[in-house]
Parts: sequence; C-alpha cells; structure tokens
Amino acid sequence: MAIIQWDDKFKDLENKFWNLEEKFFDKFHSEFPKIRIQKVNIKDTKDKLIIEIEIPGAKQENISIRIINNIVLKIEAKIENIKEEKKQGYCKREINTQSFYRTITLPCEVIEEKTEAEYENGILIITAQKMKIQKEKKQIIIKTKSSNNKNNK
Repeated sequence: MAIIQWDDKFKDLENKFWNLEEKFFDKFHSEFPKIRIQKVNIKDTKDKLIIEIEIPGAKQENISIRIINNIVLKIEAKIENIKEEKKQGYCKREINTQSFYRTITLPCEVIEEKTEAEYENGILIITAQKMKIQKEKKQIIIKTKSSNNKNNK
C-alpha cells in the first residue's frame, strides 16, 4: 500500500470549515446566553445563617425571597437586558429576559420574621435568625395496662 501525502488543498478546506463553525457558534451563543447556576455560600454561625448568592444584573424590585416551613429558602429573580440602537432612519430594540429560581433546604430552622436581606453589586445577602431548639429532655412516663381492661374483653 502506497503512502499518499496530505494535499494542502484539503488542509485549506479543513481550516475554512472550522472557521465557519466557530463563527456560527459564536453568533449562536451571543444570541442565546449560557445557562448558569448561581453560586451560593451558607455560613452557619452560633445564632444565625448568612446566605450569599450571586444574581448579577437583577434589579432589587425583581427579586423575591420566601421562607417555607422555616426550613426552605426560595429565591426567584427576573433579569432584563434592554439593548437599543438608533441610527439614521431606523431604530432597533432588543429585550433579553432571563428568569432565575433556586430552592435551598437550610441546615436548620429559622425565624421568618427575623430574616433580612441586602442586595448590592449583584450579590444577595440573606441573614436569618436560627430557631432556638429546646434541649430540655422530657421524661416520658410509661403506663401499664390495667387488668380490668383485659377482663372486659
């Protein structure tokens, strides 16, 4: 079997193909933003939980925070990007809307009424007061069935 040398014409064609593919996907990704999972940090102190979450581009009024059954934290946000171009004779306006939703089971129960939140520079910080658990152990008294109940049956 003879060895055939690779022709430069095919190499040129291969390079054109990869450049075309690169341009296509660059355009595709710029039109449709990548899906991103927001990073969450939960700091557990003696009497509170401090939850930090990245939500860049959101406005404070478009963020919703709820605590469900004192143990589940639900965060929702809507992010809108409006791009407007005005040139001679035409106007172009593009609106890109993204929704964000995250549910986190907290490591302990918290007091909903004593939960506060701050949002600055794309970082949401939630401070939640821990619910105090009574550590007092209650003695449970064990009762015996009376012999009268056995006779009645």
